[in-house]
Amino acid sequence: MAIYGGKLTDCINVGYEVVDIVKKLGVKTKRESFWIGEESAQVPDELTNKVEKFHQAKAGEIAEQLWRRHGSAALKIADDWQIEPKNAELIFPGLSFTYGELDYIIKNEHIQYSSDLLRRRTPISLLRRSDEISNNKLLQDLISDLKS
Repeated sequence: MAIYGGKLTDCINVGYEVVDIVKKLGVKTKRESFWIGEESAQVPDELTNKVEKFHQAKAGEIAEQLWRRHGSAALKIADDWQIEPKNAELIFPGLSFTYGELDYIIKNEHIQYSSDLLRRRTPISLLRRSDEISNNKLLQDLISDLKS
C-alpha cells in the first residue's frame, strides 16, 4: 500500500480506505467511530433523488462522489441544478464532475489558478489530455476568469 500526496480535506476518506486495505490483509481493527462534525458515510436519499432527476443512469455514482467530496454542501450543489440546469451537466464523460460542482469549488475553496482546480482540487488534468481540456467549452467557461 502506498499513499502519495493528497488533500487534507480528504484525509478522513483516505483513512477509511487505509483501514479497509489493512482489514483485507487480515489485521483486526477496532469498531468504527465518527469524528465530531464528520458527515455520515451514507449518502442521503434526498441527494440521490435530486441527482436522479438529471442523471438517471449514474445517479448513485454521482451522488456518492458529490457526498464524499462535499458532504452536506452536495445538497446545495444539486439544488443549484434546479435553478440552472447547465449546472448539472457533466464536464467530461466518464468523470462525475458537474459544471455546478466545479463552480462551487471555484467560489468556495479559494481557487485562484486553473491548476488549483484541474490538478490540486480535482484530478481532471491527470485524467484528460491538455487538448481535451482546452477544447472543452464548459470547462473553459468556468476557468476563463482564473489565472493560468
